[in-house]
Amino acid sequence: MTLPRLALFAAVAIAVAGCPKSPRPSRVLPAPPATGDPAARARFDQAQARFERDGAGTAAVADEFAAIAREFPDDPIAPFARLYAGRAALRAGRYDDAIAALAAAVDDPAADAALRRRARLFLGLARGYAGDAAGSIAALDDPDAPVDDGERAERFAVLAEAHAALGDAPRALAHYDRWYPLATLAERSFILARVRALAAELDEAAAERTLAATADPGPARLALAERVAAVRTARGDRAGAADARAIVDAVRERLGLGPAPAADGGDPHLVGAALPLSGRRARVGDAALAGLGVATGAVGDLEPSPFAVSTRDTRSLADAAADAVDALAREGAVAVVGPLDAASVRAAAERAAQRGVPLVALDALGGADIPVDSPFVFHVVLSPVARAEALARHAAGRGVRRFAILAPDSGYGRAVADAFAAQVDRLGGTVIVRASYPPGARSFSAVVEPIAGKPWDALFVPDTAAQLELIAPALARANLMVGPIGARPPKQGRRVHLLSTAEALRPRFARTTGRYSEGAILAPGFYADDRDPIVGRYVERFRRAFGRDPAYLDAYAYDAASLVRAAVAAGARSRGDVAAALSQMTVDGVTGTIRFGADRRRADDGLLFTVVLDDDGEYRIRALR
Repeated sequence: MTLPRLALFAAVAIAVAGCPKSPRPSRVLPAPPATGDPAARARFDQAQARFERDGAGTAAVADEFAAIAREFPDDPIAPFARLYAGRAALRAGRYDDAIAALAAAVDDPAADAALRRRARLFLGLARGYAGDAAGSIAALDDPDAPVDDGERAERFAVLAEAHAALGDAPRALAHYDRWYPLATLAERSFILARVRALAAELDEAAAERTLAATADPGPARLALAERVAAVRTARGDRAGAADARAIVDAVRERLGLGPAPAADGGDPHLVGAALPLSGRRARVGDAALAGLGVATGAVGDLEPSPFAVSTRDTRSLADAAADAVDALAREGAVAVVGPLDAASVRAAAERAAQRGVPLVALDALGGADIPVDSPFVFHVVLSPVARAEALARHAAGRGVRRFAILAPDSGYGRAVADAFAAQVDRLGGTVIVRASYPPGARSFSAVVEPIAGKPWDALFVPDTAAQLELIAPALARANLMVGPIGARPPKQGRRVHLLSTAEALRPRFARTTGRYSEGAILAPGFYADDRDPIVGRYVERFRRAFGRDPAYLDAYAYDAASLVRAAVAAGARSRGDVAAALSQMTVDGVTGTIRFGADRRRADDGLLFTVVLDDDGEYRIRALR
């Protein structure tokens, strides 16, 4: 396990996201000096006001503080600028920049002692996020440096993972125990999952020793007692196992967690995540983990409840994905979310079926090429083919019968266009004309011209939103005026309707192409429509945690965890209960009103979107419900 990529991503990017992000009060520092260059002081005051107002810090703010320190190196404001440059870079995720600025502040003999103390605290956090476990521990040696519970929680989180990265599980567990009383509900869920994972890594003798040395009734003692109970049971030591389970029951009661679950049924408040957090798919694994992190806090309109996510790194390998399912099943997960690629999903699905653990897979093709048929294996992602078929049903249901297809000459373009054409045929419609273009084409006037004179009413384009930005204006130049289905004919040209999978749809599309695509029906799988009542709540939480909009995979991972949580909220208490609930329930998710068919693949059409002209005169993308 590497410190920044796995543990700290989860522990800090997700869990500490719940901690206050606003900058700490300046009362712990001396006031910036009134002497010095007035221009430097004025710039510093402006940047400081922006930093304290925005809270999370931005790259631009960090750059301004760094510029002040660089341009006025001998001014008395320079040490303050270095401290704030480091803090802003830290909150912007630019850890190398943060380390450089904060180390300079710590090493500045002319700086005030209180300023250097603050810089040392943030230097320790930055080193932890950057993966320097030993350096982080050294810089975080002052327990009185934090000034509020948010900073104390963050310090304990980083120290816990730093010690874990160095193989010192007992110290890591102790820091998790210190963090727990300061933690939010979502953070406590993560802590419980993390201490269980650390306890599972100890050998039998080490687990016994550490339990004996851990007296405080916190999450560490709970996890260690669970581990020891399992070991003693396996050895046939029934009396010893009963003693350990008594500790488990007492600590669970002290922590307000309720009775322990049955040993063979899974913990209904623990969901596993089998994701690629290293290897060539690490980036998409991180995205899925972000969505899962938000799901630990809330699901739709459900009230928050203790709900932990325990993560295992599949290392972008199929064998490791199967091993991850094994590990999560042993840990007690009531269900597993992931993995992502087809090979890993096949391996994980086979293992989940063998173990009787519900698996909610995130493969992009929605299980289309996964042969495992088990009542425990579900596929939550709507594939491009499924979304194309949904677009055909939407248009046909509103009276459109004549279609054209314009698709890239690629495997994706051909497969999705074929699926759309077949669905149109099943619905009694007709594909009047079908044309193609080279993948990545940048000019479409010549491509559109041959189809412009054909008698079709709706055009289907299976491609990215970026390509659609080029195609929509080309339609207008050919006097094909895109508009909503059922809209009045235009004053000039011919009214047509635009349908697209619009992969990787972003707000830019509406800004640049809205006037050429008003009324277009888009099926990207997910779009961060912050005005939709369901999607908007998720987008707000995600932005608060990560400072950006959620994307496609973030959303599907969120919905996967939400499904499990909704099953538990509906009364599921075992793995079998969860599998049965998933087969029968309907959940309003951020990717649609989710329900599974008999094959445990999505049976709903997902969420479609359209381009609208809002009352303020701006084009925007809105969900259709």
